[in-house]
Amino acid sequence: MSDLEIVSLPNGQFAENCYLVGEPSTRQAVIVDPGEEPGLFLAELNTRAWTLNAIWLTHAHLDHIMGVAAIHEATGAPIHLHPADRALYDALPQQADWLGLKLERPPAPQAEWHDGQPIGVGRQLFTVRHTPGHSPGSVSFVGNGVVIGGDVLFSGSIGRTDLPGGDLSTLLSSIQSVFLALPDSTIIYSGHGPETTIGVERMTNPFLTGVYRLEELDGSAVRRFDGPARICRRTRNYSRSRLCASNRRTVEPSSLQPLRIRGSASPGPRLQESVPQLRHGLSTGRLLGLIRP
Repeated sequence: MSDLEIVSLPNGQFAENCYLVGEPSTRQAVIVDPGEEPGLFLAELNTRAWTLNAIWLTHAHLDHIMGVAAIHEATGAPIHLHPADRALYDALPQQADWLGLKLERPPAPQAEWHDGQPIGVGRQLFTVRHTPGHSPGSVSFVGNGVVIGGDVLFSGSIGRTDLPGGDLSTLLSSIQSVFLALPDSTIIYSGHGPETTIGVERMTNPFLTGVYRLEELDGSAVRRFDGPARICRRTRNYSRSRLCASNRRTVEPSSLQPLRIRGSASPGPRLQESVPQLRHGLSTGRLLGLIRP
Protein backbone atom coordinates (compact mmCIF):
# COMPACT_ATOMS: atom_id res chain seq x y z
CA MET A 1 0.00 0.00 0.00
CA SER A 2 1.28 3.46 -0.90
CA ASP A 3 2.54 5.49 2.04
CA LEU A 4 1.15 8.72 0.65
CA GLU A 5 -1.19 11.28 2.16
CA ILE A 6 -2.70 14.24 0.31
CA VAL A 7 -4.26 16.94 2.46
CA SER A 8 -6.60 19.39 0.72
CA LEU A 9 -6.65 22.91 2.18
CA PRO A 10 -9.30 25.10 0.48
CA ASN A 11 -8.51 28.70 1.26
CA GLY A 12 -9.12 32.37 0.63
CA GLN A 13 -11.56 34.43 -1.36
CA PHE A 14 -10.81 32.45 -4.53
CA ALA A 15 -11.65 29.08 -2.93
CA GLU A 16 -8.30 27.73 -4.15
CA ASN A 17 -7.16 24.25 -3.18
CA CYS A 18 -3.67 24.11 -1.71
CA TYR A 19 -2.35 20.59 -1.13
CA LEU A 20 0.11 19.13 1.32
CA VAL A 21 1.54 15.93 -0.15
CA GLY A 22 3.32 13.87 2.46
CA GLU A 23 4.87 10.53 3.27
CA PRO A 24 3.84 9.96 6.92
CA SER A 25 6.44 7.27 7.62
CA THR A 26 9.31 9.67 6.91
CA ARG A 27 7.43 12.93 7.65
CA GLN A 28 8.63 14.36 4.33
CA ALA A 29 6.26 16.66 2.46
CA VAL A 30 5.83 19.18 -0.34
CA ILE A 31 3.23 21.91 -0.72
CA VAL A 32 1.37 22.43 -3.99
CA ASP A 33 0.08 25.91 -4.89
CA PRO A 34 0.16 27.79 -1.56
CA GLY A 35 -2.61 30.33 -1.94
CA GLU A 36 -4.00 33.12 0.17
CA GLU A 37 -3.72 31.65 3.69
CA PRO A 38 -0.13 30.60 4.37
CA GLY A 39 -0.77 30.60 8.12
CA LEU A 40 -3.28 27.79 7.63
CA PHE A 41 -0.79 25.74 5.61
CA LEU A 42 2.05 26.21 8.11
CA ALA A 43 -0.24 25.28 11.00
CA GLU A 44 -1.21 22.04 9.26
CA LEU A 45 2.44 21.23 8.63
CA ASN A 46 3.23 21.87 12.29
CA THR A 47 0.30 19.73 13.47
CA ARG A 48 1.52 16.80 11.40
CA ALA A 49 5.19 17.41 12.25
CA TRP A 50 6.06 17.17 8.56
CA THR A 51 9.24 18.63 7.08
CA LEU A 52 8.58 20.70 3.96
CA ASN A 53 11.07 19.92 1.19
CA ALA A 54 9.70 21.90 -1.75
CA ILE A 55 7.04 24.26 -3.10
CA TRP A 56 5.49 22.78 -6.25
CA LEU A 57 3.56 25.23 -8.43
CA THR A 58 1.14 23.99 -11.10
CA HIS A 59 0.92 27.49 -12.61
CA ALA A 60 1.38 31.14 -11.70
CA HIS A 61 -2.06 32.76 -11.47
CA LEU A 62 -2.23 34.81 -8.30
CA ASP A 63 -4.72 32.61 -6.44
CA HIS A 64 -2.17 29.77 -6.56
CA ILE A 65 0.94 31.73 -5.57
CA MET A 66 -0.21 34.36 -3.03
CA GLY A 67 1.36 32.42 -0.16
CA VAL A 68 4.61 31.43 -1.84
CA ALA A 69 6.71 34.19 -0.27
CA ALA A 70 5.51 33.44 3.28
CA ILE A 71 5.99 29.68 2.93
CA HIS A 72 9.46 30.10 1.41
CA GLU A 73 10.49 32.53 4.14
CA ALA A 74 9.21 30.28 6.93
CA THR A 75 10.64 26.99 5.65
CA GLY A 76 13.35 27.76 3.12
CA ALA A 77 11.71 25.26 0.76
CA PRO A 78 12.78 25.76 -2.88
CA ILE A 79 10.19 27.03 -5.35
CA HIS A 80 9.54 25.00 -8.53
CA LEU A 81 7.81 26.56 -11.58
CA HIS A 82 7.62 25.89 -15.31
CA PRO A 83 9.62 28.55 -17.19
CA ALA A 84 6.71 29.33 -19.53
CA ASP A 85 4.83 30.79 -16.54
CA ARG A 86 7.72 32.88 -15.22
CA ALA A 87 6.35 36.10 -16.75
CA LEU A 88 3.00 35.55 -15.01
CA TYR A 89 4.79 34.75 -11.76
CA ASP A 90 6.89 37.91 -11.84
CA ALA A 91 3.77 39.92 -12.68
CA LEU A 92 2.01 39.00 -9.42
CA PRO A 93 1.70 42.69 -8.39
CA GLN A 94 0.01 43.47 -11.72
CA GLN A 95 -2.30 40.46 -11.39
CA ALA A 96 -3.27 41.74 -7.95
CA ASP A 97 -3.93 45.23 -9.31
CA TRP A 98 -6.56 43.81 -11.68
CA LEU A 99 -8.54 42.75 -8.61
CA GLY A 100 -7.85 45.75 -6.44
CA LEU A 101 -5.31 43.89 -4.29
CA LYS A 102 -1.78 44.82 -3.26
CA LEU A 103 0.84 42.07 -3.43
CA GLU A 104 4.63 42.12 -3.63
CA ARG A 105 6.68 40.32 -6.26
CA PRO A 106 7.42 36.80 -4.96
CA PRO A 107 10.94 35.39 -4.54
CA ALA A 108 12.50 33.94 -7.67
CA PRO A 109 11.99 30.21 -8.30
CA GLN A 110 14.96 28.00 -7.60
CA ALA A 111 14.04 25.18 -10.01
CA GLU A 112 12.23 24.71 -13.33
CA TRP A 113 9.75 22.03 -14.33
CA HIS A 114 10.18 20.06 -17.55
CA ASP A 115 7.78 17.61 -19.16
CA GLY A 116 8.53 14.03 -18.14
CA GLN A 117 10.66 15.06 -15.18
CA PRO A 118 10.64 12.50 -12.32
CA ILE A 119 10.02 13.99 -8.87
CA GLY A 120 9.22 12.56 -5.48
CA VAL A 121 8.01 12.99 -1.92
CA GLY A 122 10.16 10.69 0.16
CA ARG A 123 9.87 7.38 -1.70
CA GLN A 124 6.62 8.35 -3.47
CA LEU A 125 7.29 9.08 -7.14
CA PHE A 126 5.50 11.44 -9.51
CA THR A 127 6.07 12.62 -13.07
CA VAL A 128 5.74 16.24 -14.19
CA ARG A 129 3.51 16.63 -17.25
CA HIS A 130 3.32 19.92 -19.11
CA THR A 131 -0.41 20.61 -19.54
CA PRO A 132 -0.72 24.13 -21.00
CA GLY A 133 -3.90 25.89 -22.03
CA HIS A 134 -5.13 27.49 -18.82
CA SER A 135 -1.71 29.14 -18.74
CA PRO A 136 1.39 28.61 -20.90
CA GLY A 137 3.35 26.85 -18.16
CA SER A 138 0.64 24.83 -16.44
CA VAL A 139 1.88 21.45 -15.24
CA SER A 140 0.29 18.42 -13.58
CA PHE A 141 1.84 15.88 -11.22
CA VAL A 142 0.98 12.27 -12.06
CA GLY A 143 1.69 9.23 -9.91
CA ASN A 144 0.46 6.88 -7.19
CA GLY A 145 -2.98 6.67 -8.81
CA VAL A 146 -3.60 10.42 -8.68
CA VAL A 147 -3.09 13.54 -10.76
CA ILE A 148 -2.66 16.92 -9.09
CA GLY A 149 -3.70 19.03 -12.02
CA GLY A 150 -4.10 22.67 -11.02
CA ASP A 151 -6.74 24.39 -13.16
CA VAL A 152 -6.82 22.02 -16.14
CA LEU A 153 -9.76 19.69 -15.43
CA PHE A 154 -12.38 19.95 -12.71
CA SER A 155 -15.38 18.05 -11.47
CA GLY A 156 -17.86 18.85 -14.24
CA SER A 157 -15.81 21.60 -15.84
CA ILE A 158 -12.51 22.67 -17.40
CA GLY A 159 -10.06 25.49 -16.82
CA ARG A 160 -10.92 28.88 -18.16
CA THR A 161 -8.89 30.21 -21.07
CA ASP A 162 -9.88 33.89 -21.17
CA LEU A 163 -7.06 34.90 -18.83
CA PRO A 164 -3.65 36.06 -20.13
CA GLY A 165 -1.80 33.20 -21.78
CA GLY A 166 -4.86 30.96 -22.03
CA ASP A 167 -5.73 29.01 -25.18
CA LEU A 168 -8.77 26.76 -25.53
CA SER A 169 -7.52 24.36 -28.18
CA THR A 170 -4.26 23.89 -26.26
CA LEU A 171 -6.16 23.16 -23.05
CA LEU A 172 -8.35 20.55 -24.72
CA SER A 173 -5.28 18.94 -26.28
CA SER A 174 -3.67 18.72 -22.82
CA ILE A 175 -6.78 17.09 -21.38
CA GLN A 176 -6.99 14.61 -24.24
CA SER A 177 -3.32 13.65 -24.37
CA VAL A 178 -2.48 13.61 -20.65
CA PHE A 179 -5.60 13.33 -18.50
CA LEU A 180 -7.73 11.05 -20.65
CA ALA A 181 -4.75 8.75 -21.20
CA LEU A 182 -4.80 7.88 -17.49
CA PRO A 183 -6.78 4.96 -15.98
CA ASP A 184 -10.40 5.68 -15.08
CA SER A 185 -9.65 5.09 -11.41
CA THR A 186 -7.12 7.95 -11.28
CA ILE A 187 -8.16 10.54 -8.70
CA ILE A 188 -8.02 14.18 -9.86
CA TYR A 189 -7.05 16.78 -7.28
CA SER A 190 -7.97 20.10 -8.89
CA GLY A 191 -7.14 23.70 -8.09
CA HIS A 192 -10.75 24.44 -7.16
CA GLY A 193 -13.68 22.31 -6.09
CA PRO A 194 -13.96 18.67 -5.01
CA GLU A 195 -11.84 15.75 -6.09
CA THR A 196 -13.13 13.54 -8.89
CA THR A 197 -11.83 10.73 -11.10
CA ILE A 198 -10.80 10.41 -14.73
CA GLY A 199 -13.59 7.88 -15.27
CA VAL A 200 -16.32 10.12 -13.92
CA GLU A 201 -15.14 13.09 -15.99
CA ARG A 202 -14.75 10.96 -19.13
CA MET A 203 -18.35 9.86 -18.69
CA THR A 204 -20.14 12.96 -17.41
CA ASN A 205 -18.11 16.15 -17.94
CA PRO A 206 -20.17 18.15 -20.47
CA PHE A 207 -17.05 19.75 -21.95
CA LEU A 208 -15.66 16.32 -22.82
CA THR A 209 -18.76 14.38 -23.87
CA GLY A 210 -19.86 16.79 -26.59
CA VAL A 211 -22.81 18.30 -24.73
CA TYR A 212 -21.08 21.67 -25.16
CA ARG A 213 -19.49 23.00 -28.33
CA LEU A 214 -16.80 25.35 -27.08
CA GLU A 215 -15.99 28.70 -28.65
CA GLU A 216 -13.09 31.00 -28.17
CA LEU A 217 -14.32 33.52 -25.61
CA ASP A 218 -13.21 36.52 -27.65
CA GLY A 219 -15.54 35.43 -30.47
CA SER A 220 -12.78 35.69 -33.07
CA ALA A 221 -12.74 32.01 -33.92
CA VAL A 222 -14.73 28.87 -33.35
CA ARG A 223 -12.72 25.85 -32.22
CA ARG A 224 -14.76 22.78 -31.53
CA PHE A 225 -13.60 19.71 -29.66
CA ASP A 226 -14.93 17.18 -32.14
CA GLY A 227 -12.58 14.28 -31.44
CA PRO A 228 -13.98 10.97 -30.24
CA ALA A 229 -15.04 10.88 -26.61
CA ARG A 230 -14.72 7.77 -24.49
CA ILE A 231 -17.70 7.15 -22.27
CA CYS A 232 -19.14 4.30 -20.26
CA ARG A 233 -22.62 2.82 -20.42
CA ARG A 234 -22.85 2.83 -16.63
CA THR A 235 -24.46 6.27 -16.70
CA ARG A 236 -25.61 6.36 -13.10
CA ASN A 237 -22.60 5.08 -11.18
CA TYR A 238 -20.70 8.12 -9.90
CA SER A 239 -18.60 6.18 -7.38
CA ARG A 240 -14.79 6.40 -7.22
CA SER A 241 -14.40 2.75 -8.24
CA ARG A 242 -12.81 1.85 -11.56
CA LEU A 243 -15.27 2.03 -14.44
CA CYS A 244 -15.81 -1.30 -16.16
CA ALA A 245 -13.46 -1.49 -19.13
CA SER A 246 -15.75 -3.91 -20.95
CA ASN A 247 -18.51 -1.30 -20.97
CA ARG A 248 -16.36 1.42 -22.46
CA ARG A 249 -16.87 2.37 -26.08
CA THR A 250 -15.68 5.08 -28.44
CA VAL A 251 -18.30 7.38 -29.94
CA GLU A 252 -18.43 10.64 -31.77
CA PRO A 253 -19.68 13.54 -29.59
CA SER A 254 -22.26 14.45 -32.24
CA SER A 255 -24.02 11.13 -31.61
CA LEU A 256 -24.37 11.65 -27.86
CA GLN A 257 -27.73 12.46 -26.34
CA PRO A 258 -27.72 15.38 -23.87
CA LEU A 259 -26.74 14.10 -20.46
CA ARG A 260 -28.99 14.49 -17.46
CA ILE A 261 -26.74 15.28 -14.52
CA ARG A 262 -28.23 15.14 -11.02
CA GLY A 263 -31.68 14.99 -12.56
CA SER A 264 -31.43 18.27 -14.47
CA ALA A 265 -31.70 18.75 -18.20
CA SER A 266 -28.50 19.47 -20.08
CA PRO A 267 -27.52 23.13 -19.51
CA GLY A 268 -25.84 23.59 -22.88
CA PRO A 269 -27.41 26.96 -23.84
CA ARG A 270 -26.18 28.46 -20.58
CA LEU A 271 -22.61 28.41 -21.88
CA GLN A 272 -23.45 31.03 -24.48
CA GLU A 273 -25.26 33.11 -21.87
CA SER A 274 -22.20 33.00 -19.63
CA VAL A 275 -19.67 34.18 -22.22
CA PRO A 276 -20.02 37.93 -21.46
CA GLN A 277 -19.58 37.18 -17.76
CA LEU A 278 -16.48 35.10 -18.46
CA ARG A 279 -14.98 37.89 -20.55
CA HIS A 280 -15.22 40.12 -17.49
CA GLY A 281 -14.66 37.37 -14.96
CA LEU A 282 -11.77 39.13 -13.25
CA SER A 283 -14.13 41.80 -11.98
CA THR A 284 -17.34 39.81 -11.57
CA GLY A 285 -16.28 36.38 -10.35
CA ARG A 286 -14.19 34.95 -7.56
CA LEU A 287 -12.96 31.75 -9.15
CA LEU A 288 -10.08 32.39 -11.52
CA GLY A 289 -9.72 28.75 -12.44
CA LEU A 290 -12.77 27.23 -14.06
CA ILE A 291 -15.65 27.68 -16.42
CA ARG A 292 -18.89 27.04 -14.57
CA PRO A 293 -21.55 25.17 -16.54
